[in-house]
Amino acid sequence: MVAVFGVVALFAYLAIANFVPKEDRVVSGFWPDDGLRLGLDLQGGIHWVVGVAIEDAINHELVFVQENMREDLGEGELSTIDIVVDGNALRVQSSEPADLARARAAADDSGVLQESASQDGVVEYILTDSWTQEIRERTMMQVLEVLRRRINDPVRGIPDSVVTRQGADRVLVQIPGGQIDRGRARELLKSTGFLEFKIVKDRADDEDRLQARYPDGWPEETEVVVERDPETDSVVSAYLVSNSADLTGDYLEDARVGFDQQQRPLVNFRFNPEGGRQFGEITEQNIGALLAIILDKDVYSAPSIKSRITTRGQITGRFSSQEAADLAVVLRAGALSVPVVIEEERTVGPALG
Repeated sequence: MVAVFGVVALFAYLAIANFVPKEDRVVSGFWPDDGLRLGLDLQGGIHWVVGVAIEDAINHELVFVQENMREDLGEGELSTIDIVVDGNALRVQSSEPADLARARAAADDSGVLQESASQDGVVEYILTDSWTQEIRERTMMQVLEVLRRRINDPVRGIPDSVVTRQGADRVLVQIPGGQIDRGRARELLKSTGFLEFKIVKDRADDEDRLQARYPDGWPEETEVVVERDPETDSVVSAYLVSNSADLTGDYLEDARVGFDQQQRPLVNFRFNPEGGRQFGEITEQNIGALLAIILDKDVYSAPSIKSRITTRGQITGRFSSQEAADLAVVLRAGALSVPVVIEEERTVGPALG
């Protein structure tokens, strides 16, 4: 009986604490900091099922294998051998039997390909079942880790949230109570968070004007990225850049919200030592050039490089304090290796009666 009374008293103590303002709980020292933690079914909240684009991860792996095969075969062999990634398959083609045999040997040496079809000088490969499963597990672990870091961010985290795997290629996310705006939470989940730094090769006010300078087509291994006005979504600048990044956000160590002299929000970031070394080399060799800062293929800003920069930098743009804070959260958590899509979304009402 005493034990039962003790349990009831403890439950009442924790439950009453929920109705005491948090700052008063901290000051008094009598009440617990967090009170009684209620599940989603009791306090309500947001419930999402997020799908993970595993097929994209498989495609990325095939592109990686393709590049390795090309490197192994050398430039001379590539003139007679065509190696193409088509969806979830890698296709090797050559009219020369000896060259096709060499390409087959390179595919075998990869250790992760199995032949799925062969006809008239064309051989098609897919990833082995074991390696496909390895890619699947690795991708799901990475997505889970990144989403957990975003939702449970040390600066702007959401207490008692649930981020867990559901089935082969889905993630369950539950955010209790009204702790975050639904739109903000959705953007935190969906943003890939892939940050790139690229030296600008050319710039114009819009893509048409930029393209007019290249009547024969864009230079090889380049792409065009644009900067948009966040209010109108209209293009304000178009940039010609390399299709590969000079540096990525993989080397970021931290990102925090700050303000410039006019009190406009920005994001201060810091690289780790290796990232700082690379960033220093890039900026030192390109003083006077524009450096496009690109997140998920959108240009946030493209400042002029005035001097060598190493470990610290800033991302400025036309965003609000809230948008800057959310950007910092995404950058701290790291990039998703593949896109995710919200497949199921519903609001769970509290059931306290």
